[in-house]
Amino acid sequence: MGETNESIWDNHSRTSTNESVRINDSTYPTVQWSGLPIFQVFAGISGLIGNSVIFFVIACNRPLWSAFNVYVLNLIVANWLNMVTYAPLDILLNLYNYKWPMGQAWCSYYLIGSWYLQEVVYNSHQLIAIMRIWAVTLPVSYARHQSIRTSVCLSAGVWIYVFVGVAPGLIIDALFYRPALEVGNSFGICSINMKALSPWGAVMQWLFCTCPEVVMIIAVIIVFFTKLMRKRKKTARQMRKVEPNIALGNNRPSDSPPVILSGGVSFLANTRFVTISIRSTVFYIVKVKP
Repeated sequence: MGETNESIWDNHSRTSTNESVRINDSTYPTVQWSGLPIFQVFAGISGLIGNSVIFFVIACNRPLWSAFNVYVLNLIVANWLNMVTYAPLDILLNLYNYKWPMGQAWCSYYLIGSWYLQEVVYNSHQLIAIMRIWAVTLPVSYARHQSIRTSVCLSAGVWIYVFVGVAPGLIIDALFYRPALEVGNSFGICSINMKALSPWGAVMQWLFCTCPEVVMIIAVIIVFFTKLMRKRKKTARQMRKVEPNIALGNNRPSDSPPVILSGGVSFLANTRFVTISIRSTVFYIVKVKP
């Protein structure tokens, strides 16, 4: 549902690899169209349309207002904010060949979107994956504990959880380590100083990007095999129900075993109807015997 997101290290480790741009380029950056910006524009438009369609389908159909669809709406909101606020700035950055011409304030806003909104999208996917695992493996427990209020609280918790992890690094970088965007007439890149904040960046990479991807893969595997096992068990139960009927229609009953077997089953059913069950069974067998 969400657009393709680059890794944190791909987005924010350009400081060391692009220092030559700051030193050697003394001209105002020019727009350079390439395959990546074109793809980003196409993906952004298609993602915006697709998410909007799903949102209005859920919003306009009251039966779809379920606890699980709250998680879907939460993901749609995160996608919307990501595509409307962050994605255009990322396209602009790629158009200018990673040189930022818009000033420090917009750079800070871009980094907030890059580090916060994208990670909210990742972790919203992770929340949906966890709920699917819960619903498939423990359906009774899931149905007992899930409600719209619970879904809203958990969805809000994703935004708070990511903010608590990301905010300290962004604040420290902006106050102490953020490289200057302009040196004379030269334009540099808009990026967090990963050399100074490498431990924090490594933890954020694993916690907010890698871990959700792993959880989503595990969810797909668990859901697939759980449904496969249920389908096999259902088929086996149906086969066990069909086999006695086939045997009764094709095989002629013997002298005494059917009466004993049927009588035993009747005794296990209900003591009030034991006599009636045994009589009806005996009558049936006597009737079909030659």
